[in-house]
Amino acid sequence: LFAGFIAPHDPNAQSIAARLLPPLSPDHLLGTDGLGRDVLSRLIYGSRVSLIVGTIAVVIGGSVGTLLGLLSGYYRGWVDDIVSWWVNVQLAFPFILLVLAVVAVVGPNLRNLIVVLGLGSWVVYARVLRGQVLTIRAREFVTASRVVGATARRLIWRPVLANAMTPVIVLGSVALARMLSRGGSRRSAGTGAAADGR
Repeated sequence: LFAGFIAPHDPNAQSIAARLLPPLSPDHLLGTDGLGRDVLSRLIYGSRVSLIVGTIAVVIGGSVGTLLGLLSGYYRGWVDDIVSWWVNVQLAFPFILLVLAVVAVVGPNLRNLIVVLGLGSWVVYARVLRGQVLTIRAREFVTASRVVGATARRLIWRPVLANAMTPVIVLGSVALARMLSRGGSRRSAGTGAAADGR
């Protein structure tokens, strides 16, 4: 958000006289590249794209996985069967094939990358949350709430979800780093586009 204020130099400004300066140079903290561009400024601008990809992908994957894990663990029965079947199908399907299939159908761009990364990661959240919900729904406070007339919707969104969110938060924080590395490795021209401000 504040790359323009934090970055010490223009990330695209070239200076042949200042090319390949080492880190901790007087005016370039991380040195310069082969064209004399400031590495720190390019890193700051380039991180914007990676953070956007990682954060939105984690939000998409976490939201879908949390919702399906809640429904699967609480209602069980045919809902659990369908969600578990889909989880197994997606786990058996190699991630790289999913990426290639989506790119072949809709084309390569940043939005499609975010969607693929998000929808490729929901299964972890769903499996973990399903296990948590199966444990929580059998506890006394849920049974007591059900006895006094609490609806299934209220139980799912209040005590059950609130007590099952801890592993989801941990998974999200770990997944963010994984998404950053995946997003960075899958983007063909990520550094150049990020440095250009796109």
